[in-house]
Amino acid sequence: MFAPKGLFRNIPCPRLEECQLLNCLFSHDNQTVDSNEQSISFATRSKAKVDQDGSSVTAEPDRKRRRLSSDEGVSVPVDDLSTMERLVLQARTGENITTPAPEAPEKRISRGISPPPLKRPSGSTATSVPPKPAAKPTSKPVVWEPLNPRLVQKDPVGHGRRFLLLKSLYQAMKRLNDEAANVPETKLKKLLLHEGQLTKMALDEEEKLVHEGGSVYENLVRQRLFAYKKMKVTEWLEILEAQRRPRESETKTEKPIETGLEPHQEVSMVSRFKADQESLEKHGYVARPPTAAEVQAAREGEMDAKGWEECDRCKTRFQVFPDRRDDGALTSGGTCVYHWGKRRFPKREKTDATTGTKPTLFECCNEPIGSDGCTTHPTHVFKVSEVKRLAVVHPFEPTPDNPEIPSSTALAFDCEMGYTTKGMELIRLSAASWPEGKSVLDVLVKPFGAILDFNTRFSGVTLEQFNSAKPLILNNSQVPPGTDIAGTNSYLHIVSSPSTARSLFLTLISPTTPLIGHALENDLNALRLVHPTIIDTVLLFPHPHGLPIRHGLKNLAREWLRRNIQAGGADGHDSLEDARAAGDLVRLKIAREWRKLKAEGWRAEEGKFVGPDAKKGVPSGELPPYEEPSGASNRKRKSSY
Repeated sequence: MFAPKGLFRNIPCPRLEECQLLNCLFSHDNQTVDSNEQSISFATRSKAKVDQDGSSVTAEPDRKRRRLSSDEGVSVPVDDLSTMERLVLQARTGENITTPAPEAPEKRISRGISPPPLKRPSGSTATSVPPKPAAKPTSKPVVWEPLNPRLVQKDPVGHGRRFLLLKSLYQAMKRLNDEAANVPETKLKKLLLHEGQLTKMALDEEEKLVHEGGSVYENLVRQRLFAYKKMKVTEWLEILEAQRRPRESETKTEKPIETGLEPHQEVSMVSRFKADQESLEKHGYVARPPTAAEVQAAREGEMDAKGWEECDRCKTRFQVFPDRRDDGALTSGGTCVYHWGKRRFPKREKTDATTGTKPTLFECCNEPIGSDGCTTHPTHVFKVSEVKRLAVVHPFEPTPDNPEIPSSTALAFDCEMGYTTKGMELIRLSAASWPEGKSVLDVLVKPFGAILDFNTRFSGVTLEQFNSAKPLILNNSQVPPGTDIAGTNSYLHIVSSPSTARSLFLTLISPTTPLIGHALENDLNALRLVHPTIIDTVLLFPHPHGLPIRHGLKNLAREWLRRNIQAGGADGHDSLEDARAAGDLVRLKIAREWRKLKAEGWRAEEGKFVGPDAKKGVPSGELPPYEEPSGASNRKRKSSY
């Protein structure tokens, strides 16, 4: 009924020839040997001590041997029987079976012994053949790990559930790896993973999802499984190739930026990069405040809308209650389910005409556009982009004259915003002196509306940090040194409103003060500030396709500065770090421009710029206008200073 497993087939039958079972579980292979031959066979199993010349010295009783597997290359005589046979025969005959010494030494195990015995020849100690040096390993061995979830501090779903999800991840990866083994290209064979590498990859992926997902860990794993299910072999090989190729940012270290100019000369040159905001109004830059009539029309439109807005995340229509609903709710519509990542557009290929284009995916979970969200939030949120509606909440103000600000002053700044019942408002303001990078202002800001979401993943501001912040007290309306206000994200002072934060900021600048940052239209609109002198890294390092497409600050810092910023993940960004990174990008641009000008004959003497025509008696102290790079000319970039 059941197939035998043969667990006793290598053990001789205790009854030998007296066994009358038709299908005995034990072995009967040596039944043809008679008793005399068995005695001789038993005798030959004893071992004798043999001299080096092969002569027998003394006989020893048989010793217990270690059982060896059949694939270890052991040479065993045909008549070599086990100890059980000898004991059974001795019990039947009642005689003590002796084991005389054999005439010839017994054959030893053919494989090498580990560790090998030490051999000392009787003659000279010199060896005739020099030993071979140990071979160096060709690759770093992978430490074997069992397919078992790694221990984490906070287990979201329990070990049993994690094991099932981990096993599913491993099977999905193994399927792709097995299919890739059939690819005809020989050069791609080296990318394939063996079992240990597959296990490690699955463990790393699962552990990463545990730390990033938290309460939505199981949902993230399902989305990864769905992505692997739809993944093609070519995409799998691209992933393996990217893992083997070290990132450029990891192989290069950050270098100090040397412009060859004094700080005040850098400030003089940076004015060449001033953006023309009149031509950029269609991209969100505000060159003039809206009129009172425009603001009044926007206010009436908001009253007619009765608080109905579109969610900035899931695009659901919902209603906002700035003064709270009767049940205390600030919004309607329930829970928001959304993707927090940006859209990642696929790379175009020649085969798209026949095979079709690849789907656009979200960076957060690699799911296609239109899929269910991977993140939830208790309320919906909205963002106001229209300048007239922004002025309804907080009026715009041009930068006033400030004769106390020296002409050598420049600031790099950045703002962080959060979602409130008034839209997206300022919740943190950071500014650093340029080009030194010293913090001069870093405060939290209490918004006008009730907070719906701090947007911590991007703003870096948390509820605990906001509630524990102490109010900023100023003497004579003077901004204290940056070390008194700024320093670390763990402790920042807080000001009462965005108006107060803007007033503090205006004490540091004048209309001619260069303001440096990345995508400054967002920061200036958050401050409701109209400033004529801005230097935007989005314009200095344009995208090949031009506006509104732009490079992210993180990518620019990694490519040009070899610096890794915004690496906090779910903990968010640091606005002071972003401001300094934007300032250093501008310094890098100045260093490159100054090299070009020096090649044309320009030089710096006594703090002034002297042009190539100065030798002919023509005064030339003003630098030529800056030629803005086009997107196409900026495609080939070098990350060298």
